[in-house]
Amino acid sequence: MSETVINLFLDILAAVYTNFAILYFSRRLLPVRNKISLFFLLILFTLPMSLCFLMKRSTLSGEFTILIQLLILGCVFIGFHASFLQKLAVYFIFVLLETCAEIVASSVFLQIHNLLFPTVMYTPSTLRSQCSPVEFLIIQFFNMALGLFLLKKVAHILQQCFSYLKTGTFFELLSPVILPALANNLLALPCSLFLKIFFCILYWVLCILGSFLFYRAICTLRLQHEKHISHQQEALLLKKQLNASKTLSAEYASLRKWNHDIENHLFSLSYLINTQNYSEADKYLGSVLSQKAVPSHTFEKTASPSADFTANPSQNQFRSTPLLFISTFLFQFTYFLATLYPQETSLEFFILGVLLVFICIIFYQTLNEQLKKIQIASQFSMLQKQHQMEQEQMEHLHFRTEETYALQRKTKSALTHIQDLLSNHKYPEAAAALDSFSQTFQKERFHPYCQDNLIQAILEGKKLRAEQYHIQVSYEIFLPDKLSIEITDLCSVFFNLMDNAIEACLQSGSQRPFIRLSTEFSGECLSIYLHNTKNPEQIFNHQTTKKESYNPLPSHGFGLSIIEDICRKYDGAYQWLDRTDYFDSIVLLKFL
Repeated sequence: MSETVINLFLDILAAVYTNFAILYFSRRLLPVRNKISLFFLLILFTLPMSLCFLMKRSTLSGEFTILIQLLILGCVFIGFHASFLQKLAVYFIFVLLETCAEIVASSVFLQIHNLLFPTVMYTPSTLRSQCSPVEFLIIQFFNMALGLFLLKKVAHILQQCFSYLKTGTFFELLSPVILPALANNLLALPCSLFLKIFFCILYWVLCILGSFLFYRAICTLRLQHEKHISHQQEALLLKKQLNASKTLSAEYASLRKWNHDIENHLFSLSYLINTQNYSEADKYLGSVLSQKAVPSHTFEKTASPSADFTANPSQNQFRSTPLLFISTFLFQFTYFLATLYPQETSLEFFILGVLLVFICIIFYQTLNEQLKKIQIASQFSMLQKQHQMEQEQMEHLHFRTEETYALQRKTKSALTHIQDLLSNHKYPEAAAALDSFSQTFQKERFHPYCQDNLIQAILEGKKLRAEQYHIQVSYEIFLPDKLSIEITDLCSVFFNLMDNAIEACLQSGSQRPFIRLSTEFSGECLSIYLHNTKNPEQIFNHQTTKKESYNPLPSHGFGLSIIEDICRKYDGAYQWLDRTDYFDSIVLLKFL
């Protein structure tokens, strides 16, 4: 009676652990439908799974193993939001890890037990039926500890790439183990010598194929992770650019106010002179000159931040991959011999368990090494781009400040000259000088492209950058008074459109590259149109063509996808037109 109770307890423990493990592993990788539902799933599936474990232990039937696997699969499909292939991938990875933990736990126990108690020898096939409940409990605790450890480590790796990797890549990563296991079932079948030889050849063909698929999956993982990191990098850099442009926005707001004040002063002064109130004009001009004729928000040029970019962390070497292939080959070879020449010993079973542990460790190190290298390379690239952005920002600030100060000095000099003429009673000359300066001021003063200072700062910065490369830039920006579009989204559109256009002009090879950006609004739609020069030999394929020498990650190329996401957010539309020598970008956004 007591042994029956212990066995029932062990089966319930195994069921609770299996349910908890699959829910824990899936929760780390997939979005959950409802957090409360996980608790109910744990309770709901424990009872039928406990019965399956109990029947499997007593009858040793493979049918109950299939039922247990179906219950595990049901937990994944019921409790989580994901595609069918993603759920299937999580299920297969979980089963592989659990099988690995179970083999290791059983093989280690077999070796220790048979070494200490040679009179009672256990074999892999008789272990579960002949071992005592206490021995089974020891195996189960070892299995649970190792299984949770493997699930935690693998989930940590997969969290970094599961959201964007294709499901087929996961199966390719597991192919060196999955394909031999499938061929192993054929080898175990009783058949003629000809079929046995054919199955042996098929086994090694699948093993070689699995190795090629694994290497391809490693390369695919690296490329897809680079793309994912680059996309995050572009988004982060865009936020930094927007924050930096807010500083310029304050400068432009101050400059607008100064322009407005000077225009009012000139208008008032002209009125006083035209009405021959010369003494009042002289006093008024004196009060204007006594004021501080600088914007309320100014900047001083500072040194650009320095950084050491001599190192190149983006080198990629698969150092642990050869060791992984060697250990995988040893596992496949031992597995092949154990199937072809089955013996009632635990040595081959133990060797397989040790090799599985070794493969898991090397596999973890290989993936972790690759992801870390890509992360370091992306951080290096991010520092490069941020350094370049800060330099351009400081140059823009310095240019705008110097240009403003030059206009202020010229304005002060002109007003001082007019005051001297008024003080010397040279009123006709003063009126002529005021009229001449008013016309000059209207030509040379700051002319904004649009009403919004942040967008103004962005467009001005991009224009200054383009002009450094002798790219002609023209703007015609008209924005509605009220916009439901978030200013950060609108700025992101302008940022990415101009960045892509400047890059296209640099690669065009044209002697007179140009960029024309215009906007108009009608009804509920804001239309943004960009026309720029491009290289006729480069055909638009919606991918980046630029790579920096110090970094294999693309510098641009995700701008269009960011714009497309913004268009979908505002129920808009987009169109990219390759016209051989020119490129047209059309973006429509609903602003009401």
